[in-house]
Amino acid sequence: MDRATHCPNCFQEPAPAPHCSHCGFDAASYLETNEILPLFTALAAGKYLVGRVLGEGGFGVVYAGLAQRLKRPVAIKEFFPAVDNPLAQRQGVTVTARPRYQDAFANWKDQFLREAELLAQFNHPRIVQVHDIVEENNTVYLIMERLEGQTLSEHLGGLHLQGEVLKAARHLSPDDGRRLLDAALEALDVLHGHVPPVLHRDLTPHNLLLVDNRIERLKVLDFGLARLGERTQSVVSLAVRVGNPGFAAPEQLGLYPGAITPATDFYTLGATLYAALAGVAPPNAQQRCTEQPPQSPPLLPELDPILAQVIRACLEMSPQKRPHSVADIRQRLAAGTIILPLDELSPLPPLPSPPQPLLVPEPENNPQVELLLAPAQSNSSDHRSQSFTRGYRVPPVLTQPSAPSPPESAPVPVSGGQLRTDRRSSLWKKTLATLVLIVGVLAYIVVGLYPVYKGVWYEKVWGKLTFVEPEMVRITGGCFQMGSPRSESGWSQDARQHRVCVKDFEIGKYEVTQGQWRMVMGDNPSYFLSFFENTDSYPVEWVSWTDVQAYLNNLSRETGKQYRLPTEAEWEYACRGGKVGESYCGGNDADQVAWSWRNSSHKPHPVGLKAANSFGLYDMTGNVCEWTCSTYDKDYGGAEQRCFNNDTADHHVWRGGSWYVQSDSDVWTRSFAKSWDVLPYRSSFVGFRLARSL
Repeated sequence: MDRATHCPNCFQEPAPAPHCSHCGFDAASYLETNEILPLFTALAAGKYLVGRVLGEGGFGVVYAGLAQRLKRPVAIKEFFPAVDNPLAQRQGVTVTARPRYQDAFANWKDQFLREAELLAQFNHPRIVQVHDIVEENNTVYLIMERLEGQTLSEHLGGLHLQGEVLKAARHLSPDDGRRLLDAALEALDVLHGHVPPVLHRDLTPHNLLLVDNRIERLKVLDFGLARLGERTQSVVSLAVRVGNPGFAAPEQLGLYPGAITPATDFYTLGATLYAALAGVAPPNAQQRCTEQPPQSPPLLPELDPILAQVIRACLEMSPQKRPHSVADIRQRLAAGTIILPLDELSPLPPLPSPPQPLLVPEPENNPQVELLLAPAQSNSSDHRSQSFTRGYRVPPVLTQPSAPSPPESAPVPVSGGQLRTDRRSSLWKKTLATLVLIVGVLAYIVVGLYPVYKGVWYEKVWGKLTFVEPEMVRITGGCFQMGSPRSESGWSQDARQHRVCVKDFEIGKYEVTQGQWRMVMGDNPSYFLSFFENTDSYPVEWVSWTDVQAYLNNLSRETGKQYRLPTEAEWEYACRGGKVGESYCGGNDADQVAWSWRNSSHKPHPVGLKAANSFGLYDMTGNVCEWTCSTYDKDYGGAEQRCFNNDTADHHVWRGGSWYVQSDSDVWTRSFAKSWDVLPYRSSFVGFRLARSL
């Protein structure tokens, strides 16, 4: 069986025409490259044949396949992280890890295999079925059922980036949106109900397949990012750089402290539903993090208010404020109970006019009985016919108190039993409307003042800054043992101990502050800003390595002195404070020198509040992690002693711990603590300090 005789899509013998006469696939124009398996590659000693590529993503390539013995079409997913995460390359049919990613490749392949084995245990109509697992060619293949249909993204006409907004060609109707939610909840109920729960983490429109293009036949695809159980997000985890950032939860991207839990899946599901119903994706988590405070996407007025509020609840930045389980979402949908914090209330979409008061005959034996009636319960399933107040569902009420005589403010019966409106109720409604108006005006004012956070009007509030050159400390060079001995807790290959010598240099006494950045760049990109507090003395963060280069160029031009970032070796030498062999910065206790998760109240603090090390440097191992000019080399082959001040390197190292570190261990407050990331990476726990050559 080969390309000349069989179709690589349906594996049948095609008619002598450009298109397969059975499935219509254009085999003649299909291009093969060295990055994919050759057509009709045999796996498992010929048990399966590989056909054309169906799709590819961050962790693998999916091919059309054939189970030869059963003559059954299948889908074959190969673990090949080379598209979004360039960990591997192909040599023939064999997958090999790139030299610097050997450990990461092995770890992710092992996790992929373990979770594939778990996925094979599920047999549910909402979850793609795994038939077999094949290990060969130094990788793993999942043999799955092949399904005909469209992904939700394809059903919407594709999601395309227009400016900074993801837009679809069309959108779903509200009824289809509700069916989509119900089907997705069925799948999550099974996954989250497993012990330990299976967290998908990538429930985007690209991974929801509509079999035969029918929403009611939805299946969840692509478990390449699935995780078992709730795990604390590590700042050095590859997981923060995978998935679709347009739909990923903030804690998954490392933008919000917290564990990866079922609430992570609900965020992605909420973003997917919003995109499907609005035809445009909500602002992604990174865009929302730049807002102070982060804003919720607007409600969709054409939706059932309950469904709209459920979507908004799923899109809360804080995982604690999202629904915590599938049962929680179903209960909200069924009971119509949306309980919002008082500081997050917003006007709901306009509701239909309430039903007319119920007409009832006056009691025969007691004409003084007053009937206090609420709108009658509707038999319709349309929740919009119900009334709301401050985010709570108001159920129908029917009470029949009796009294010798009605109070002065009670409703007065009129002919036919119809009741006049209670004057107190009317006053309460007017008061509530006034409060809503006041809140709206205050919100408008806050939004209008938002540019304060980016420095546009900042000078009018806190005053104009006078340029002052940064305070630098001269460091006499020397040789030292860089890294950490194997006996020390938290040791890794990244911390391999070896002898390094550095020349004399200068390094910043403090981390670069928000005020110093604003003084040079004219704005303030930091996540931690406050209109009510002057944050100029806080370390600047939410700056990428590339952003820092722009700052260094401007500062060097302003002062006539050449500033740069420290090398990784210079940074560690300075952090140790000349105390060769000491694990901690200057030999002090961790809490004396560092702001970490346990003592920082989960935010950075003004620089210089903790004790300095022996060189007189502050906050070297806490407050925020710090970019260096060195590229990442896990084997310490010399890159730690050089600056790579250009955009050609893949990753640069940042050193030290920060307020973000969520650990009872002091590893991240030690002088060898390090991690790395790509040049555009920004985070609320990464900043920098200056250096100069002498």
